[in-house]
Amino acid sequence: MIKAFIFDMDGVIIDSEPLHFEVDELTGRHFGADVSKEYLERFVGMTNPEMWRIIREEHGIPHTVDEIIDM
Repeated sequence: MIKAFIFDMDGVIIDSEPLHFEVDELTGRHFGADVSKEYLERFVGMTNPEMWRIIREEHGIPHTVDEIIDM
């Protein structure tokens, strides 16, 4: 009897990475961080809070991770 299974939809139905890159680039620019798709590729597979924590530190963004994500 199967008791559990893992189901990963990311990239199965649509390729969502280009949308994520676009939104993250726009969000970064809004907060004064010039982040490119190439820069963002190193964060693929990471959670948004972890990614924005690193970007925030590297670019000296004074806003909290929650404020960035809410944007």
